[in-house]
Amino acid sequence: MKRLILLFCLYLSSIILSGIILYQSDQRTLEMIQPYTHDYALTVPEETVFLDINQASAENLSQLPDVSRPLADQIVDYREKNGKFSEISELVACVPDRLLSEISILLSCETEPPTECTSETEISILLSCETEPPTECTSETEISITEPSESETIIEILEILFPLDLNQASVEELCAIPGIGIMTAESIIAYREEQGGFLNCQELLSISGIGEIKYSEILPYLYLETEYFPEPTEPPAIPVINLNTAIKEDLLRLPGCDDALAEEIIQLREEEIHIFHNILELTLAEHVTTDLYLSWESYLSVDDQGNTQIPYVRPSG
Repeated sequence: MKRLILLFCLYLSSIILSGIILYQSDQRTLEMIQPYTHDYALTVPEETVFLDINQASAENLSQLPDVSRPLADQIVDYREKNGKFSEISELVACVPDRLLSEISILLSCETEPPTECTSETEISILLSCETEPPTECTSETEISITEPSESETIIEILEILFPLDLNQASVEELCAIPGIGIMTAESIIAYREEQGGFLNCQELLSISGIGEIKYSEILPYLYLETEYFPEPTEPPAIPVINLNTAIKEDLLRLPGCDDALAEEIIQLREEEIHIFHNILELTLAEHVTTDLYLSWESYLSVDDQGNTQIPYVRPSG
């Protein structure tokens, strides 16, 4: 009986010892494989500074887990070619899905809110006549300007009366006109300074971003004290040219006539027909086309009296 109890105790001790050995072996195995495993349910401390993917350099990005320097360069190149990222998920174009899911909690995607009149000031424009025609919108327009601060918000009220003098309006005032943003307003000011002022409102059509439709929409908000419309300059008058006495310089006054063509006409007169009986004979020149002849017809004659035809006299005998 004692022998059986002793055998049972030895058996039980061997089982307990085997369990201890297996437990220690499992712990060593976990310690060995832990450096090669990734916990994708990362927790981010509250003091963590998120990396803005629209501002970060390649060197900053390469500090992220498992992000190599070539991959960081690829992200920066993609951003420069395609513009700023609007959301973190757009990184999938450069970063594998699994890696992106790991590093996304360490990233931020800051985008600058669009501003119309200033980059540091939020301006809300409240027009008092949204349903009224622009021509009636001559009442005061309130622009509330708020500048963020730690303790308080400063609000200024600017009063703008429409229409605006196109040669006096500031960028902020131009921005208050519906349809005009900061870029267009600055272009108007730059054109005005370059030209020394607007002669008439139609010159707005010369500015990039202002077409016929936008011009008609913003015109009721603008005016000029006096408008000047330069008269179109007419080309200098061409005196009537006698084909039988014309020299090369005379023919060069004709629209579209060059040196070679003038010499060809003179050669036709002196070596072939000797005298032009009518201006239609000018078409005998090889390079005088019908279109050229029609454009020259009113400038040509065959004598000093301006006649376009000399009566043909049959030789006697």
